[in-house]
Amino acid sequence: MSEPEIKTINELKIFFDGKIGNLEEHLQRMESEMNTRFDKIDETLKGIDEDIRGNGKDGINVRLDRLEKAKRVVFWVIGFLATAFLAGLIAHYFSLIEKLI
Repeated sequence: MSEPEIKTINELKIFFDGKIGNLEEHLQRMESEMNTRFDKIDETLKGIDEDIRGNGKDGINVRLDRLEKAKRVVFWVIGFLATAFLAGLIAHYFSLIEKLI
């Protein structure tokens, strides 16, 4: 594409105004497109951040509640096993006493 022949300052001004106007429009379109892409990236990063942090304070409270419930269950299981073990020892002790008598 050949450039037009410019003979006067006014023609030069008009030529450059057209080029600059096109450049400004192009830069505005690029800026708008980049802002859209950055917004999408920002949303994705926020989602990843929420996943990593466990959805904030509410997620931490839910996990603490689950931990407390699990701790109670483990406590009761250990208590039951200890009671069963002691009962077995006592039964064994009394059976030995019976055999001796």
